Amino acid sequence: MPRSLALLLQSLPYCSAAARLPTLLARVSGTREIRRGDSYAPEAAALTADTFAALPDSLIVFLTAMLPIGELRASIPLAIVTFEIPWPQALGLSVAGNFLPIPFVLYALRTLGARIEAQQHIAARLLRWRTARVQRSWGPRVQRYGFPAIALAVAIPLPFTGAWTGALIVWTLHEPARRGLPAIALGIGVAGVVVTALTLAGIEIIRLT
Repeated sequence: MPRSLALLLQSLPYCSAAARLPTLLARVSGTREIRRGDSYAPEAAALTADTFAALPDSLIVFLTAMLPIGELRASIPLAIVTFEIPWPQALGLSVAGNFLPIPFVLYALRTLGARIEAQQHIAARLLRWRTARVQRSWGPRVQRYGFPAIALAVAIPLPFTGAWTGALIVWTLHEPARRGLPAIALGIGVAGVVVTALTLAGIEIIRLT
């Protein structure tokens, strides 16, 4: 990948976050960074610890999509920009990885969420803050529009949106899983298409300049 293209893509919010992920993990682990391939690989594209770097690119993308921070908004640029995975594969891996933990997250919230909120530790305070924010931001929309509102909350590729937020909305607003999970799946699909299109458009714009 040309140096100018890699540097400019790093300036895009989610491309930058995705590209920095391996380097941040390497710093935490205290191991050396490994560079892959003969093409230009900036610090943001360096792989993490030896064990992390040994994983297949597709698995790294899949696991990144599962994380609550970034989700597929990080995994798709990581796949296309850093690992140069074809966009259909990057999209499929990211959508699948993003949805996989959601049924378990929703089950955990319904099983333990109320108990956690009753505590006073930092996780409980964070959960109360997020549920209050969800009530204010999405409560009226979900009550009025239902399924489309949940899907929209997941589909918009912005901070405090995404599949994990969708699960929190479904739990907080007592929506049935039979409606919430399909809405989250639809939102993930839409978000994946949007992020993929933005990533590819960014690459093409830089190539034309």
